[in-house]
Order: sequence, then C-alpha cells, then structure tokens
Amino acid sequence: MMAFASRLHARLDELNYPSAEKRGRYTAVGRDFGVSYQAAKKWLDGITLPELARCLEIADRYGLGFEYLMTGRGPRLASDAAAQAPEGAQHPLLTLWDRLSPDVQAALETQMRAMVAKREPGR
Repeated sequence: MMAFASRLHARLDELNYPSAEKRGRYTAVGRDFGVSYQAAKKWLDGITLPELARCLEIADRYGLGFEYLMTGRGPRLASDAAAQAPEGAQHPLLTLWDRLSPDVQAALETQMRAMVAKREPGR
C-alpha cells in the first residue's frame, strides 16, 4: 500500500497539488473523488487502498498508467502506454481482461458502467 501511495504522491507533486504536510493535498484528492478527507488521507498515507474501480478513476484522472499505479510496472503515464503500443496491438488492459474469469469480468463491467454514468449523468 505504501508503494501505491508513493507513486500517487509523486504524480500529485508533478501536477502541483498542495503539499501533504499542510493537509491541502488530502482535501484536494478527497474533493476530486467525492470522498472524505479521512479516506483520501488513508490512501495517501498508505493505510488503505481504494477499491479497484476507484483506482481506475485515480489513474485516469491523474494520467497514470493503471498497471504502474498499482504495481510499479508498465508505462508510468497513460500517454506513454498508448505511445508504446505498436499499431494494431491490443491494449495492456485488454490483455489483463482476457485473463479474468467471466464472473470477475461481469463485476468489473458493472463497476465501469457505474463510473461512466457518474461521470456523464446525461448519457
């Protein structure tokens, strides 16, 4: 969990988020995702990990590669992941998707649809 928090802090530094020492970072991240200051603090202090769907949102919002955010492997930035893929190559997330059981795929699809609906309420 600390490695996740460390990678997230590094990206927030790059994006000029307020300093964690002054508590502004926890408030800003909480506001970004509609969670409490305490929840954001637990993520950023490496006490807890967000749920998987929330981790996908975090990677997307801050432009991080999802695999990098979660494991430290793969392209650090989402834009790097797209640039590294040869033309016609399958996106790394699709490769991971194919390795999941149908039950897990269905659960993730439900979560992803809920995320999209939340982001685009009129659609």
